[in-house]
Parts: sequence; structure tokens; C-alpha cells
Amino acid sequence: MGKAEFGTPKYIANRMKSRGLQKLKWFCQVCEKQCRDENGYKCHVQSESHQRQMLLLGENARKHIGQYSRDFQTDFLSQLRMSHGEKRVNANRFYNEYIQNKEHVHMNATQWASLSAFVKHLADKKICHVEETDKEGLTIAYIDNSAASLERKQMAAKKSGAEDTETMERKRIEAEVKKAKENGVVEEVKEAVLTKTDAPIQLSLGLKKAETQPEKPKVKKNPFGAAKSKVSKPKPEKAEKDDVFKKLMLQDMKRR
Repeated sequence: MGKAEFGTPKYIANRMKSRGLQKLKWFCQVCEKQCRDENGYKCHVQSESHQRQMLLLGENARKHIGQYSRDFQTDFLSQLRMSHGEKRVNANRFYNEYIQNKEHVHMNATQWASLSAFVKHLADKKICHVEETDKEGLTIAYIDNSAASLERKQMAAKKSGAEDTETMERKRIEAEVKKAKENGVVEEVKEAVLTKTDAPIQLSLGLKKAETQPEKPKVKKNPFGAAKSKVSKPKPEKAEKDDVFKKLMLQDMKRR
């Protein structure tokens, strides 16, 4: 029996029937075909196209099953991290959220036969925190080991430590105030201790300069006003005087 042609009433009826989720046990992951009932799935398994796909899969079945298992785990954890983060959630309820996408990798093609076996695998690999309670049943919580998540956890731990220190300090101050009240100290001590002033503390570091007497202006001495150097006139020698005297005597004798 051939497929209904596009646009025919039978084609539209088949499309309407295929809407929504169908039973997973009637889905063939190898052929990626969803059957609507048990009879349809039985007919598909006996079809020639399915037999060819199974022969190809049988050549290296472990490889294909391993690939389906990795794809299923990756998609499952990715949606768990995106939708719930590290919060605890019921495993069965989240699995129902995961299979809302009709194109997801089905569990019947993986190495895990049930959801409980898959959750146990996640707990053994320390990928998720797994806990089973009577009230909520099997719950899982994703463990985020990324660098950004570790940094956020460190910042939160530091903030929590600072708050604890502040709380302890306040309790210590209150204990001291209570003890002081018992000893008869005035009530205002509590307000003085617990009140925090926002005004900055000003420190005066100014130093007084030592008083110094004004220096007297130095009078510069005029080098030209110093004692006048005495210039000694050269004295005529005695020989020169005698020569002049002799010349005068000779002139006088000639005149006579």
C-alpha cells in the first residue's frame, strides 16, 4: 500500500494523527520512523528497508550503539543544565520534558535498558547527584564543574564568610554591652559602640616651623673704595744730576 499523496484527505489525516508524542516502544531509531501502533511497528520491522538498515548496523553494532548513547547523554545533560541548573529535580518528570522533542535520540537505541540504569550511570561517573526518597522518588541534580561555576562558588563562599564574621563581631559587641549594663554602665554605651560613623577620620600632620631671626643684609664692600695704592715716583739718580750741573757750568764759561 503506497503513501498518500500530498494534499489528499488521507495525507492530512495521517499528519493529524502523527501530531504529539507517540509511544517510544514503537519508534525505530535506525530508520528514525515513529509507528502509531503495535501492528504498524511490526509491519515496519518486517519491511525490506528496515532489514537493509539492520544489516548495515550489524556490521559494527557496538560503534553505533555507543554513538547513540553519547548523543543521548549529551542532549539529556545539556537540557538539564539549561532548564534546571544545579537544582534537584525528579528524574522521571525531567525525562518527560526531554522527550517532548520528537527528534531526540530515544533510549531504546542506547546501551541503557531503563531510565533507572541511566541515572545510576550518571551517579557512578559523578556527573549528577542522585538521591532516592519515599516522597519524591528518584531525583537528580547536575554537577557543574566549569571554570565559571567554580569561580562563582568561590565568590559566594567568600561573601558568606564575610557575613559570618560580621555576625560574630556584632554578637561579641552585644555581649560586651550586656555585661557592661550588668555592671551599671549607662545605656548610651550600646549606641556609642554599635553606631558606625561614616565621617572620615582626619589626621593633622602639620609641623610648626621653627622661628628664625631675620638675617641682617650683608653689605658688599666696594673693591674700588679700598685704600688707594700709593704710586712711588721714580727718584732721579745722582749721576744724572751731576751731568746737568756740568752742562750748565760749561755754558756759563763760554759766555764769559
